[in-house]
Amino acid sequence: MTQGDKVFLTSQDIKKLKILSFYQSFWSQLRKELMERPTILLGMDLENTDVQEILGFLLEEIHYEKQAVYLVTSSSILSSKVANFINKYDIKLLTKNMDSFQENFNKKVVDVQKQFVR
Repeated sequence: MTQGDKVFLTSQDIKKLKILSFYQSFWSQLRKELMERPTILLGMDLENTDVQEILGFLLEEIHYEKQAVYLVTSSSILSSKVANFINKYDIKLLTKNMDSFQENFNKKVVDVQKQFVR
């Protein structure tokens, strides 16, 4: 594989990844991170059933033990399918227009960089 932007996973691939023992420590580590830290989901298309399947797989086992999970979206208008998913896993919506989000994000990055430059 020489071009990372040309990788595609099929629904069948995702099903295999979920059950193969080789990946169990990977899934366990992701769940551990979700339990220890609040999480912000950026650029996630929750209309995509594969994305919902993976997130559901991660969140199902730790539903009541996880830290807050936030979804950044530019619209508060969501399909009923996405709204049901968000409600099921208690995902909080952060609606922002992209310009103000990018501005705030850049400011935070600069602040963090200043901490390391000292």
